[in-house]
Amino acid sequence: MESTHGVINLIHLAETPGTSGRSVSVRVLGRFQPGILTGHDFLDCEIVIVAESINATFPVTLLPEDLEDWEDALADLASGRSAMWLDSGRTPSMKFKPDESGGLWVSVHDEPETGVTVTVPLFVLSSTWVAEQRDLLTRVREVYPREVVETSPGAYEWRRAPAPDGATEQWTAQRLPTDSTKPPTSGECAGRGPARVCPTSSCPGSSRPRWLPPPRPGPGTCRPGSGA
Repeated sequence: MESTHGVINLIHLAETPGTSGRSVSVRVLGRFQPGILTGHDFLDCEIVIVAESINATFPVTLLPEDLEDWEDALADLASGRSAMWLDSGRTPSMKFKPDESGGLWVSVHDEPETGVTVTVPLFVLSSTWVAEQRDLLTRVREVYPREVVETSPGAYEWRRAPAPDGATEQWTAQRLPTDSTKPPTSGECAGRGPARVCPTSSCPGSSRPRWLPPPRPGPGTCRPGSGA
C-alpha cells in the first residue's frame, strides 16, 4: 500500500461537537498495489469506530464495485431506509439504521476474522449528513480514479499511461491465468503472495470468478478505552 495523497475519509459520521464524541469512519489510506494492474484500483482502507468505552479498527480492501454499492446505500439512507454495505462476507460488513428522531445506528460485523459486532448510536448528526457523505465519495473518486480497464475476460490495460516526452498515450496489458483455479503469480501480486478467487456468488453481476487481493494480516482490533 502506498499513498501520495494522505489519509482521506470515504465515510465520516460523527455526532455534533459538544455531544458524546462518538463517530464511525472509513478512511482511505492509499491504493492497495499502486502500479500493479491487478491491484491498482483496489483501495487500502480501515473502518474506525470511536465511542466512550471502545476504539475499534478493522482493515478492509475496497474494490471499485464497493464504491458503487456505497452510492446505492446512500440513496436508501436519503430516503429514510436502512442500508447494508460490504455484505459479501469478504470484508467486515456495515449496517446503517436511521431512527425516527433523526439519529443513526451503525453496526460493524467482522465476520471474516473475529466475529465481533460493534454497534454505535449516533443521536445528534448534522442535518446534511447524507449530502456530506456523498461529497466524501466524490472526493475519493477524484483522488483515486479508476485507471485500469478490463478489455476482455482476464485481460487488463491501463486507461491512461502518458508516454515519455509527452508523446501519444501508450497501453500496457496484463493477462491473468485462464485457469480459474490458478492464482496470479507472485510477480503479478507485487510480492504480496497469491491472490484469492472471489466466488461468482459473492460478485453480483459477474459470470466468472474475480481475482481478489490476498487478505491483509491481522484481524480487526477492539481495545477498551476510557473515551474517544
